[in-house]
Amino acid sequence: NDRPKLKYKKPLSPYFRRRNPALGFSYKFGPEWPVLCKNTSKGSVPGKYNKKGGAKYSWGGRTFQCQEFSLMYGDLVHIRSRLPHSCVPQGYQTNDKRPYYHAVFMTKHGMIPGKASTNLSEGWYPFQNKEFSIKDKDFYIIC
Repeated sequence: NDRPKLKYKKPLSPYFRRRNPALGFSYKFGPEWPVLCKNTSKGSVPGKYNKKGGAKYSWGGRTFQCQEFSLMYGDLVHIRSRLPHSCVPQGYQTNDKRPYYHAVFMTKHGMIPGKASTNLSEGWYPFQNKEFSIKDKDFYIIC
């Protein structure tokens, strides 16, 4: 059993600092890491990696594998707080020519990495070959 024992405590500040890239987890698949899926047909898209499914990103209601990716490092900043000026979107999709933030969403599936719009009104994450949309304000941006 490779699932970590997770003890989630609500952070005392809006900045949830981590020193490594392991920022998410799935109740079904264990630890998940935020990644930037590079050189896809949709652009360089924020996604996730887990040991059981590889690197994936979501687009158009579906999940796609990516072969070339890099792990994302940074602090988790809750979107209800003010984002630091140094926080910039790292992803980009060619279909709508917009940048996207890396995000971690509090969902019924766990704390799942995905992407968020630059106005922070909506986010998307891949899970079990589907794209899920989040419109509530309970997620973190990776800065």
